[in-house]
Amino acid sequence: MRCLPRFARTRLLFNPGLLLVLALNLSPSSFASAYNAHPKLVVIVVIDQFRGDYLERYREQFGDGGFRLFLDHGAYFSDCNYNYANTHTAPGHATLVSGAYANGHGIVANALTGKFSPSHSATCVKFSYPMAWLDQEAFAAAHVKERDAETAVGEAMKQVGLRDYYTKTQLAEAAVPDTALGHKYLNSYSPEAGWYVIGVPQPYTIGSAKSTDHATPYTYDAHVPLAFYGLPFQPGTYRGQVEPVHLAATLASLLGINAPTHAVGRVLTEALAPPHYEENSGGSRK
Repeated sequence: MRCLPRFARTRLLFNPGLLLVLALNLSPSSFASAYNAHPKLVVIVVIDQFRGDYLERYREQFGDGGFRLFLDHGAYFSDCNYNYANTHTAPGHATLVSGAYANGHGIVANALTGKFSPSHSATCVKFSYPMAWLDQEAFAAAHVKERDAETAVGEAMKQVGLRDYYTKTQLAEAAVPDTALGHKYLNSYSPEAGWYVIGVPQPYTIGSAKSTDHATPYTYDAHVPLAFYGLPFQPGTYRGQVEPVHLAATLASLLGINAPTHAVGRVLTEALAPPHYEENSGGSRK
């Protein structure tokens, strides 16, 4: 292990991300009303640092119920990936419930204010791996423009071991490579935060020598399990690519309400069971 200034760098075998599970607990008698967009109860379970392959990897070790309930009787998506770079907890939860990326919900880090917060009076840059927050008032007083300040901080981040960086100014101009990784960083942009730089970590590194975390765009952080259980869903394993942003749109559809304003996800129709209607005493559907 080689420790670097501000950014302790530790090699890992894995650095797991989040587990996303939706459970719809419905009684059989409520099947028709529930399927027609009126679930009685919706429960979302999020498990931190649960790697995307764990459910299938340890399937035979699970007992009845629990995870096996979702695997054997639920709709399980095995290839669900966050399509943004800063996979911290707060941006992830905001994406789940809003169906949007940071440019929609505005949260880019676990500090919900998304602005500089000094440790002491002499500090003008604060690092929160893999991001750096700049004191824009201090730089403005020194007549340093945002673009120049962010670029200087980004270059300093490369000197202490980060692979690359994207400044807020770059992201605002969509000045990123037309690659999958570039688009992940573009989806991490928020106009609501102060001046900041998002570092691109080296693969298999973390920001602390004392604990694990999840804050990178790589598959060991971005790949998460997504499973649904309940009467509206068609049991099975679905191996097509999906994203957590699809959760909000799917729930909104089942509830019969509009999706959140900035939602960009789609309804996961492939996992929905065929429509079912109860017959009333006169033979007509209700």
